[in-house]
Amino acid sequence: MFRLKDHWSDWLPASDRASAITIMQLKPLARIYLDSYKFSLLGILIVTLASLIWIDWALVASWTAFVVFAQLLVVHTARNFLGELDTQPPLSLRRVRHWAYRIIGTTSLFNIAGGLSLLMFWREHVPENNYFLLFVAAASITPSILVNYTYLPTALTSIFIITGSAILTLVVHFSNVNLALSIGFVIYAVSLTDHIVRINADFTAKLIMAYEKNHLIDTLYKTMADHAAARKTAEDASRVKSQFLANMSHELRTPLNAILGFAEIMKKQVFGPIENPKYQSYLDDIHSSGLHLLGLINDVLDLSKIEAGQYSLDESEVNIDELAEDCIRLIDIRAVSSDIGLEKHFVQPLPMLKADQRAMRQIWLNLIANAVKFSGKGQPVTLTADYLADGSFYIGVDDQGPGIAPDEIEAVLNTFAQGTEGKARPGEGSGLGLAIVQGLLAAHGGSFKLDSELGKGTSVRAIFPGNRVIHPHSHLRSIASS
Repeated sequence: MFRLKDHWSDWLPASDRASAITIMQLKPLARIYLDSYKFSLLGILIVTLASLIWIDWALVASWTAFVVFAQLLVVHTARNFLGELDTQPPLSLRRVRHWAYRIIGTTSLFNIAGGLSLLMFWREHVPENNYFLLFVAAASITPSILVNYTYLPTALTSIFIITGSAILTLVVHFSNVNLALSIGFVIYAVSLTDHIVRINADFTAKLIMAYEKNHLIDTLYKTMADHAAARKTAEDASRVKSQFLANMSHELRTPLNAILGFAEIMKKQVFGPIENPKYQSYLDDIHSSGLHLLGLINDVLDLSKIEAGQYSLDESEVNIDELAEDCIRLIDIRAVSSDIGLEKHFVQPLPMLKADQRAMRQIWLNLIANAVKFSGKGQPVTLTADYLADGSFYIGVDDQGPGIAPDEIEAVLNTFAQGTEGKARPGEGSGLGLAIVQGLLAAHGGSFKLDSELGKGTSVRAIFPGNRVIHPHSHLRSIASS
């Protein structure tokens, strides 16, 4: 279940990082407001004309004027925010908070104006009018939160104010039927709130990752600008690369995250069933293609971070068996679809490793994904973990796939390079996986080994130095002494 307090810091930015993320949430929201207000005005017109069937025209006209004014105020605020964002960047923390409050306030005013229709137009003995009002209230919430999903406060005000108006009206005009309807609205509001909090949390997490990678690129750019004039040629080439990556992050990740967010909402059929199964199939294709493209972008940016020496390790004691199970779970669907069994052959007892758990997961996932991709149907893939003679420890993967020709082994270890099998499968990889693995191992002081024989399979080993191995008996002594 959602916990709103976990998201409070996202609503009221208190740092430059939070401010930048808030702008990334508000900017697409403001653009949607400018693009969609005409449809909103059309909806207001329809409600106005329908209400005239039962309600005095003067009362309807008063409400219409108020709600149109509130809608135009939302549009005016969105236009001014985007204008200041374009002409006076970067916005100060104070100005970001100012615009956050204004957008929340104007959106709340518009929702209040919409909710007033229930209180103003309700007629005790005209059930057709009352059911029409409840239908409009329920139907207006769904498009409203789809518009506002990028910024949680505006999405929640849409839910709470509209459903609150409906519940208040039903309670004021109490009856057994109205009591049942009010309970239904409460359940509806709680369900929608849970969904929108989860969707927004996923969207915000992607924004944070994009911000951190953009920040890293900016830092690298500034550092390179301070290099000596003798390295100007290499510096210029790196600057072009960094600018390319910055543009790719901004131009591809932001719309791609939006595509994935909407595709996931529709795949889960959050707001109603999708009748035609063909559409569901298309949604699956959109979502999987988006994830594939996002993975390629992440690989490029991760490699840039590693090559720049800016990858910082978050070290902890890593449980190898738990990590393996986690990786198997993530890759299992792909393996099952190819009828490939994933097995474990681990030395017992297993030690712990002092390492970055996220990096180790990425290493093992890349190796397992390669093995599954190149193995034939029914061929097993084995995860291995054992000591070497010098006391170092490795995690690895063995497969019985087509193998790699001796003259191609060096090529597949290079950035963006692929062997004959990889080239025969266009669109299934960028050639960055093994380069990232080697970079992450180098950051741990480790090394990478690949053995392969054409037609017999491939064996890969990610080797960690002995000083990162926490032997089981020493680990137990440490626990006992503590």
